[in-house]
Amino acid sequence: MAGAFTEKYKELQSAPEDVWVESGTYHGHGVLNALRYGFKELHTIEVSPARFAELYYRNPELCRDPRIHRYLGSSRDLLRPIIEKLTDRNVVFWLDGHYQGESKEERDAVSECPILAELQAIADQPWKRSVLVCIDDWNLFTDNWWENGTGQEKFTESDWPRESQLAEIMQGWRTHCEDHILYFQRDFA
Repeated sequence: MAGAFTEKYKELQSAPEDVWVESGTYHGHGVLNALRYGFKELHTIEVSPARFAELYYRNPELCRDPRIHRYLGSSRDLLRPIIEKLTDRNVVFWLDGHYQGESKEERDAVSECPILAELQAIADQPWKRSVLVCIDDWNLFTDNWWENGTGQEKFTESDWPRESQLAEIMQGWRTHCEDHILYFQRDFA
């Protein structure tokens, strides 16, 4: 994550009010990196109660840091209310809130992958500043991943949209793929 993200982040011409919003807290590495990059406000959403609790045991200082806002639940439900208050700020999204193939508690009640709902929530906002959307593991949204049988062992294919569906929601946004990350970026006045 660090190399590719750092280069894209530099393109944002960061301001002191930059905000990091992620789905999929997992072990807290995204939050730790965002703090290192200088974000002043961080929001992280985790659907798994076990992973949510695990963050406290692994990094209790993160859970006490007033810059970090932690949410337990599905990003499908929680993301929109969070970002509706951020439309006049520079925001970086790290979307990685999908099922990892380990425990079914990593899924929300609807599907293994909430990415379409997350992108729709972002695209619907009247943004006034720069927005960078980073979708981790974008290979999971390509036909090739499914056609070679990789995903069929642990995942439900119908729960995973294709890259073309993601691009359709984000029409008008600049797109770039690098390594395993799909970026959408848009600058506003």
